[in-house]
Amino acid sequence: ETVGNALAPTACPDVDECSTGTHSCHANASCANTNGSFTCACNEFAYTGDGVSCTLTGRCELGLDNCHVKATCSSAANLTFACACDAGFSGDGVNCADVDECVNGTHNCDATVGLCTNSFGSFTCECDPGEVGYTDRDGDGLVCEDRNECTLDIHDCDENADCINTGGSFTCECRAWDYSGNGTYCNATGACILEEDNCPREVANCISTETSFTCNCTTGRSGDGFSCVDIDECNLCTNNCDLEAECINTDGSFTCDCNQGYEGNGTTCVDVCTSGNNTCH
Repeated sequence: ETVGNALAPTACPDVDECSTGTHSCHANASCANTNGSFTCACNEFAYTGDGVSCTLTGRCELGLDNCHVKATCSSAANLTFACACDAGFSGDGVNCADVDECVNGTHNCDATVGLCTNSFGSFTCECDPGEVGYTDRDGDGLVCEDRNECTLDIHDCDENADCINTGGSFTCECRAWDYSGNGTYCNATGACILEEDNCPREVANCISTETSFTCNCTTGRSGDGFSCVDIDECNLCTNNCDLEAECINTDGSFTCDCNQGYEGNGTTCVDVCTSGNNTCH
């Protein structure tokens, strides 16, 4: 800009020599940008100097320490150093011994059937191969999942038994009152299964009990199980037909038909004029 007839100097932006790589710091020094310049500092403890020239003096870097082979050496001030045992080892850094995570319980193997095997400085996990009712989810022994033999249909339950999954296994139970046995074999003992009842099977269901049986009218009928009559859902208004549908009673049930000018399945009917399924102009 101008001030009077003279040009006023404009501010010059700072050049970051550190980010542009135009500094003169030593390779083992850190560069810190300043306004219009920069500073250099030798890496602490490992090197000494003015930052432009750095001399290796760290005890660890020079190999002048006595840290254990399984320990990490850290150079410190005044040409000293510190030793710390690596993960999986314990001690003072000069002497380091393997930590048995399996024995002291610091592993993360599956708590149910996971097996821990100690190794030098670490450990491995696996799901107990003897526990066939479990699978290794990720192949690392950290999560052993129960295998549901019932849903996988790999059980040996009788066709007239219920399979019940358990942790790592399953049980079989013959269907109560109709069958008896150990679950893998079920013998028909129920009155209904043996057809020792007198239920009117066309309109009632037979249910075996511990010592006898009961007869229950099927859905859509009412009665004592021996005499069952049709329930008229239309007259009793116990149907689910749409308000724009006609309820038609049937033997043991009912049907719904949408009224003229409406379409749908009977339980839901929509006006053909609003549904778009019409030939109106």
